[in-house]
Amino acid sequence: MLWKKKFKAAELLDEPRNVHYVFAHQALRQLCQEDPLRFFAIIGSEEQMDFLAWAWGVTEKNVGEKADGYRVEEVAVTRGRILDRPGIIVQLPQPRATAEAHFVGIVLDVPLSEASPPEKVGFRYFVLECGTHLDGTERTVLCEWTADGDHRNYGDGPAITVQDFVAAIEKRLVMK
Repeated sequence: MLWKKKFKAAELLDEPRNVHYVFAHQALRQLCQEDPLRFFAIIGSEEQMDFLAWAWGVTEKNVGEKADGYRVEEVAVTRGRILDRPGIIVQLPQPRATAEAHFVGIVLDVPLSEASPPEKVGFRYFVLECGTHLDGTERTVLCEWTADGDHRNYGDGPAITVQDFVAAIEKRLVMK
């Protein structure tokens, strides 16, 4: 599994790879922001991989380069509930630089038990980033992109597993 492979900080690239960074931090977030319910519907459908491949291609076009050494086929999606809300975890190709993402977590900001008009449905967007401690050892960093486009850094993140990432998201949702 991708998240079990570890890189020593010395093996990390000096800069994030553009396609990897933009896909995780901007492209998926902007697509979800346009229509969160539609985004969740497509990710939950048979069109999921075609949609991700299209988004990956648009990302490559917008950054002006092809992904080198990693592919959209390495992207995996887990769907389910995070607390009482619909959630999606997107696993990215293995990060090779600080700020590249292991996972993206998107949670609709409305409990399943509540009926809300589609235009009122928001979402929370979390990223588990690759990072390093000051001594050069590796770590993860839990971050969130807000609806206003602010990037919040919550410090050391969890282990690189879907379950630990979901647990960290749940803690942030409860704190609100």
